[in-house]
Amino acid sequence: MSERAEAWRAASAAVADMAAKVCRDDAGETHWPSVVAALGALTGEAALIACERELPLQGPVLSQRANALFYDETESPATLSGYLRQAMILGMGMPAAAAPDPVHAMRRVGASMGSRPFPPLPPDAAHWPRFWPLNAGPRLRRNAHAAMAGFGLKRHEAMFALNGALVAAILRARASLPPTAAAMIGLEAMAAALRWAPQIEEAPEEDLAYRPAGAPAVTVLSTDLLWGGLDGPEDGALGAEAGAEADSDAAPRRAFGRRRT
Repeated sequence: MSERAEAWRAASAAVADMAAKVCRDDAGETHWPSVVAALGALTGEAALIACERELPLQGPVLSQRANALFYDETESPATLSGYLRQAMILGMGMPAAAAPDPVHAMRRVGASMGSRPFPPLPPDAAHWPRFWPLNAGPRLRRNAHAAMAGFGLKRHEAMFALNGALVAAILRARASLPPTAAAMIGLEAMAAALRWAPQIEEAPEEDLAYRPAGAPAVTVLSTDLLWGGLDGPEDGALGAEAGAEADSDAAPRRAFGRRRT
């Protein structure tokens, strides 16, 4: 393995470790559906801010470049969903028919736009994340970027390192969360983050028109503000190759997917 690939893999593992420490249940144990949803959302957010230099301060986004980076019909591993599917099929030995379907994920996310819950919850209530996946940005973005910067990763590499972290989390979750279900949770969170302006601060999932308190009166948000400590150009050669520990262990502030009684 090349030195660069080793850095990517180490950065992905560090981000997965960080998310596992932050996303806990009431007993203080790692809550894997929340971990994979958060990492999927961070991956989609990173792809969106890499593809678009300016984004709305809030609300829906349509980026053809980001959508193309998420999926193409060839299922190329240079796309985010293609990379994830290949990891499931080649790395985990999953039959292709059982691997997560990005088209199905996009359709479910699209149907949930402008309604609640967004993104859609998994069919099995035991697999529901505990907090709104799009809040992963303000909750975890800074520490995720710090972990990747610690291994020398640049902006255009972030989305693939985060996708690698998602794969690592799916592998670690296998004892309590089936890989097929985990991958679909991650894919749907990723697709949702590609379709929604990145959160600046945490928001109640019920308020889809959320605007952060004290936000400046501007119509667009420069994505430079969202890159944290990651240097380098927004556009660059993208590849699918594949630290610092986070200092946050805060419990989720509110429940996104608690079981109904």
